[in-house]
Amino acid sequence: MRRKNLLARATLTIALTMTSGAFVAGCENEADPKTWVKKLSEPSRRTGAMVRLKKIFDETLAGANQDTNNPRVRAFLDSSLEAVARTFIANADDNIMRKEAIEILSLSQDPRAIDALLSALTFRAGSQDSERIALRAVQGLKSMAARIPDAQKASVIQGLVAVIDRAQGNNGNMMQIRFHSLTALGLLHATAAVDSIARVLSRRLADQEISTARAAADALGVIGDPRGVDALVYGLFLNVRAQNAFPHCQRALARIGAQHAVPKLLATLAGQNTQVNGLITEYGNIPNGPPVPEGLVKSTTADVLREFASPDAVQPLLALLNSTTESENVRAAAGEALAYTAMALPAQKPAIVQALHAAFNRDRNPSAETGWSALTFASKLSLVGDPSSIPLVTAALNNRGIQDFQYAPQRAGLLLAFASLARHNDIALFDRIEGDLRRQFQNALNEDASLARDIRPQIATLDKLRSVVEVVRTCNDGDTACYIRALDGQSTESVRKAAYMLAWTTPEAQRASAITALEAKLNHQDLLVRRSIMVAIDALTPSGSASTVTKLQELIRAEEGQESKILSHLWAELLIGRLRSRAH
Repeated sequence: MRRKNLLARATLTIALTMTSGAFVAGCENEADPKTWVKKLSEPSRRTGAMVRLKKIFDETLAGANQDTNNPRVRAFLDSSLEAVARTFIANADDNIMRKEAIEILSLSQDPRAIDALLSALTFRAGSQDSERIALRAVQGLKSMAARIPDAQKASVIQGLVAVIDRAQGNNGNMMQIRFHSLTALGLLHATAAVDSIARVLSRRLADQEISTARAAADALGVIGDPRGVDALVYGLFLNVRAQNAFPHCQRALARIGAQHAVPKLLATLAGQNTQVNGLITEYGNIPNGPPVPEGLVKSTTADVLREFASPDAVQPLLALLNSTTESENVRAAAGEALAYTAMALPAQKPAIVQALHAAFNRDRNPSAETGWSALTFASKLSLVGDPSSIPLVTAALNNRGIQDFQYAPQRAGLLLAFASLARHNDIALFDRIEGDLRRQFQNALNEDASLARDIRPQIATLDKLRSVVEVVRTCNDGDTACYIRALDGQSTESVRKAAYMLAWTTPEAQRASAITALEAKLNHQDLLVRRSIMVAIDALTPSGSASTVTKLQELIRAEEGQESKILSHLWAELLIGRLRSRAH
């Protein structure tokens, strides 16, 4: 009996011991981050504990729809983040653990992670793990830019500037480190980094990588500091392996403003920009490289000056347009810049229109081999929309020397300009010329069906021109309400014509209603319609328009990430820059 009792007692002791052991283990709640935080100080358990913390964080963040302000996410970070940051900093050589920790730190959106993220920027070049950790650190700093306390901004900016210089070479990690660092500096409005960013954009051609150049240009534009202008003008001419930074630099210059950009652009137009001249020399010295296009610097600079409609640029551009020695591409770029300027600056319009008329008349001799250079300037006249240009274009259309079918394509090009310029009283003349051209094309097609591939597009163009003219067939000259209704037209051609007629003919007293109607069409799905709407608003707002700026900003935000709208957003940002500069 005694032996039986002893065995029972032993069994009970063992059971209690096992139960006690199970109870102790059960105290460690594996779903509680504090359980794993405790183990971070134990070298043998550190990596496993960080893995578990990362898993819990991922699950918590997913359950909160990636909202780091969610109470459950905040509770996790409050219990763990500081320990994760300390462990990360203290174990710089433990990349296995650090690859887990950097995800928590980078995604936390929490200023308590900043010191740890900055510590990652002194990565070991050549170590893929170390480079990747640095990249995630930069991305984390970029994503929390709006949350970085003022007291920490200086150290963050210094760290980002330093890592750009450290990230040499063009492997994937290095390129992305530079790109995201530059973007972060822009988001931080880091005026202290402007000179450093400008140096990145101003590197010699052999040291350029296009995504870095584009990011530097964008950062300078977002910061908006005039010290970035020299580098941005230089960046306009960067072309690296058939990729350029032109639109990024153009947009950035518009953001900084005409008062700072135009003087440097005019110096460049005059051949006095030593940085740009040096870059063009570099292009010319590339072994087996393509030749630098004639007039590249002047035509490109004129294209950018177009975006500012500056009175200071009018005389230099007129000099190019009137020159007998400049190449046609330079004169054409100057003419287009002047056409936009004429719309925005009514006081400059008479001199500009006169010069464009002279350019149109310079070469009136058609040539089957070279085309007709007057067509180039007819398109500029159709942009200005001055009625004095209509007799000039119609006289060219009626020129006896170009009535034969061989000149029909040139006449169709002139008819496009005429349709764009046409008013209500010009309908009969348009109908006669368009009918004559249509018969010529149709007769040629009837005689030789093999010409269909060339002729059918011409006939389709005439169909579109009919849509253009239909607007002024319906609306009398000066009928603003009719043109506003025409903005609801079914064809893109008619909507664009209505927009231009509003730009050209709206009386001062009705401008507000015209601008409101045009603003309502800024989200039109056709990008060319958007372009015409923006050009019309541009012409109607010589003193700027706060409502248009707001609507354009809303449009860009609503369509963010839509690749098909990128060009439209560039136009919008350029217009925003012009409108803001006029309001000052």
